[in-house]
Amino acid sequence: MFEVVDVTDWETASTIEPIGTRPKQWLLDGSGSSWLFKEARSDDERPSGQDWAEKAVAELAKLLEVPAATVELARRSGTRGVISRNFVNKAASLVHGNELLSANDPAYPQDQLRNDTPGYNVAAIRDVLGPYVDHAGGTRRARSAFDGFFGYLVLDAWVNNTDRHHRNWGIVLEPTGSLAPSFDHGSSLAFGITDTKRASLLAAGDDEIRRWLERGQTRSFEGMPAMLDITVAGWEFIESTERTVWIDRLTNLRDDDVDEVLDRIPADGLAGVVLSDVSRTLCKEILRINRLRLLDALTTH
Repeated sequence: MFEVVDVTDWETASTIEPIGTRPKQWLLDGSGSSWLFKEARSDDERPSGQDWAEKAVAELAKLLEVPAATVELARRSGTRGVISRNFVNKAASLVHGNELLSANDPAYPQDQLRNDTPGYNVAAIRDVLGPYVDHAGGTRRARSAFDGFFGYLVLDAWVNNTDRHHRNWGIVLEPTGSLAPSFDHGSSLAFGITDTKRASLLAAGDDEIRRWLERGQTRSFEGMPAMLDITVAGWEFIESTERTVWIDRLTNLRDDDVDEVLDRIPADGLAGVVLSDVSRTLCKEILRINRLRLLDALTTH
């Protein structure tokens, strides 16, 4: 099982993270490294699951060789959440996507996070990433930052992440610019639906799960398209060598490796992390079906 780190006694850093809707706080571990603690939203209307979803996707990204922030399950004073390790060193700075887009277009609505953001599309992202290179820590260095960003779109479509808004990616300047590792994946793997809905989908079978996935929309991109449509749009901007890489990676994904990641998420107990059997099973089906959907969409374009 993945460890759940108790950060109750960690030192609070002076900076508070203001972005997003979840309570967040920068903390320092015993070695002085900084981690962002993010609470898992928990209320009667929207069941908590952002903690296990974010941890699962950080691990699944490794299977696709997509650079992602290091994430651990955590609790702080009894509150469930995750900690995400700071990937920006003291000599560097992170420039978020909305800042890049607004610098390129002063009329761009950089303060709008969701709900059909005008001008937030794959072509605009490709344009602003043009001067930069891919993440330096990846296992395979792509030619450009957009090549790396396309990997984030593949990951999003696979894990059903609907929240790749313009502050959920960026460029690390130190002093030249490279794509930041992918981060903030809590809105993935149907984290927010009830177990009753999950059981209903599983009982209905693959065709119904596929239809349900096809109806899903992103919350941020212009026109609120399906995540798979955004990935296909990005496919048009990468060269044949990169296309081959992604087809190979998707083809070579092993169900056993995917299952191992999900099976290591604690189900219950003192850790406070709750991933029910029905949720775990639906996650596996989502990943299996979305991998097939991705291969079908990308090989026919």
